Amino acid sequence: MRIGIDTGGTFTDAVVVDSGPGGARLAMGKALSTPGDLTAGALAAVEAAAAEMDQPLADLLGRAESIGYATTVGLNALLTGTGAPIGLITGGEPTMATRPMIGRWALAHPVVEVVSIGTGGGSLAWIDPVLGSLRVGPQSAGAQPGPACYRRGGAAPTLTDAAVTLGYLSELG
Repeated sequence: MRIGIDTGGTFTDAVVVDSGPGGARLAMGKALSTPGDLTAGALAAVEAAAAEMDQPLADLLGRAESIGYATTVGLNALLTGTGAPIGLITGGEPTMATRPMIGRWALAHPVVEVVSIGTGGGSLAWIDPVLGSLRVGPQSAGAQPGPACYRRGGAAPTLTDAAVTLGYLSELG
């Protein structure tokens, strides 16, 4: 059995893969991140995955061959954009941009295709006063107070609030 844990600014996710004799089973758990003690959120997420597998937490942890842990908290603090810049490498070669642009200016030099992906559920939505367009992040409600739908004092709209409003998620408060 292998356990993977990822701590973000709002949520901590755990994935458990059990490749036992009855075939592979996968379980996922989600819990609120706990900035004061990241291990508490990690343990709560693993406990949610254990419940999904109908196993006591102690049994699941006792059977674990490996536990991997990563956090996007430091990465999010480092980045100034709304997501992590990534590029695709296939066959040992990076993907090149077909029409590279910087802002509205086209580049005449070949460049590696790099895109920015992802925002956390606590990322704040706001209207850019100059462009009048909807923006998301890099500001975040974080785990405390969190999105408004948690009813823990958060008032600014987040991606999680939008997902609840649109019916993609139930209220998580």
